[in-house]
Amino acid sequence: PDKGLVIQGSALAKGGEEIVRINRLVDGLNNDELVSQVLRNIQIESVKRMKADQVDVVEFTLTCTLAAEVGG
Repeated sequence: PDKGLVIQGSALAKGGEEIVRINRLVDGLNNDELVSQVLRNIQIESVKRMKADQVDVVEFTLTCTLAAEVGG
C-alpha cells in the first residue's frame, strides 16, 4: 500500500480569500519540481473556520502520498 503524509496548517481568515490561498498553496506544492520528487497527489482533506485569540482563522488538513523511492 502507498504510504501517506498529513500536513496541517492554518491561515488568517480575510474576506474569503483564505480558501483561494490554500488552493494556491496546494497547486504550488503539486507543481514544484523538488516537492513532487517526494510527495504525490497533494489534496485538501478538510477546512474548518474558527476563532483563535479573537482572530478568525481557517485550519486546514492536506493529505498526500509519499513517492515510491526518495533519493535513490
